[in-house]
Amino acid sequence: MEAIDLLWRVNNEYRKRLARVDQYVTLLEQLLVTRDPTVTADYLYLLEVLRYVRQQLAVLAAEHRGWRYSYYYTSADDKRMVHADGDVHRALAYFSRMRTRHERALTDVCLTLAGIPRPDPALTDLPNGDLWLLMQYSIDALAAFVDRPDAV
Repeated sequence: MEAIDLLWRVNNEYRKRLARVDQYVTLLEQLLVTRDPTVTADYLYLLEVLRYVRQQLAVLAAEHRGWRYSYYYTSADDKRMVHADGDVHRALAYFSRMRTRHERALTDVCLTLAGIPRPDPALTDLPNGDLWLLMQYSIDALAAFVDRPDAV
């Protein structure tokens, strides 16, 4: 029963973290465009980097979706989680390998974001926090995701 619970938790938590990062990156890009700052080379490069980050996230989300349909669900039609021991362990093993690949991609995203100038905080400040920082924290949380029973 522990492995089944772990499988359910890693899928749900990872899906939530992926969605949160995507939401923050998309919102940040929209916010920067709608607040219409002075168009500079740095501003255009920032938008290009955010598009790159969204593309990388789309690749990760597509691979996670593929994992769900190939390993997590008993079939694509009924979308019921696998329960047989072998299937659960196979799904967890593949998830772990997938996460390792994702970690490398997320490290690249983090390095790319660290190499660009931070946008003016006046452009990214919202009532619930600074969207730039929220995006970075969510990427860090996704990159730090661990698929062990004691860490989920």
